[in-house]
Amino acid sequence: MPRMTGAEAAEIIRLHCDTPLIALTADVSDEMRKGFLQRGFTDFLTKPLNVTLLAQIIEKYIPAEYARKPDLETEAAGPGRRILETYIKEIRSLAARLQDYAGNDREMFRITVHGIKGASRQIGKISVSETAAALETAAVKGDFPFIHSHLDSFLRELEESLEDIERELAQPSGQQEKCSMLPNSGKAGSFSKEELLMRLKKGFDAYNIREIEESLEILSGMSLSKDPAAEGLSAETSVTEGLPAETSAAENWLSDTEKSLLERAKEAAEELEYEKGSELLSEYFQNNARP
Repeated sequence: MPRMTGAEAAEIIRLHCDTPLIALTADVSDEMRKGFLQRGFTDFLTKPLNVTLLAQIIEKYIPAEYARKPDLETEAAGPGRRILETYIKEIRSLAARLQDYAGNDREMFRITVHGIKGASRQIGKISVSETAAALETAAVKGDFPFIHSHLDSFLRELEESLEDIERELAQPSGQQEKCSMLPNSGKAGSFSKEELLMRLKKGFDAYNIREIEESLEILSGMSLSKDPAAEGLSAETSVTEGLPAETSAAENWLSDTEKSLLERAKEAAEELEYEKGSELLSEYFQNNARP
């Protein structure tokens, strides 16, 4: 959160009301849990978020007058169905405001696509989440030509995704796809060092957060590899797990210069300085162009 932590916000909120506050955290230590309760939180959930537990904790604390009683068929389908129904309702409402926000309220545009990004990822709509993340990044950087040139296609993608969920929910519960609530956790394929660096540059150019993160992850593995010449490895030996067998070890370990480039690229990604990341990669390719 900007300017204050969740715990600091909880303390301020607690001064004015006793509404339930739920902490979402990756730290599950007893000390941290105790600290949350002392700072004013009512309960907590751990990351990565489990949508079933989320539904349970909402049902636990929501006031009775606001609780919706699902029919027997919906109840039998479990909390996953109710979450998808809520996603459709809330995201369609948010999408209806995006065009207006893009022209008149840029901060609300950023906040709205941030919400769409997180909600979509939680139900496995990774493509929608990634496009929303790119629009959020553009809003943070003030790149409004990017927003205006991509917003219509994003809204079409979002509506198609909502219609897909509606079609799935219209099926008998036994026929619904069991994977609909599972995020796509596919790894990047096998790439050589040169291909990964080019893929990283394309990710920076397109504000494609997933492509940036996957490329950085594999390149980080290469940075831990030993110099094959120093280790006496043959040219046919691959030293990095997940790399194609036909790629030589010498082509897939990072030199000191490339390790420095990787660290600076990571910093650019963390700071959302995607133009800077692209410039770093462009400079690298210019200086290392093969004759």
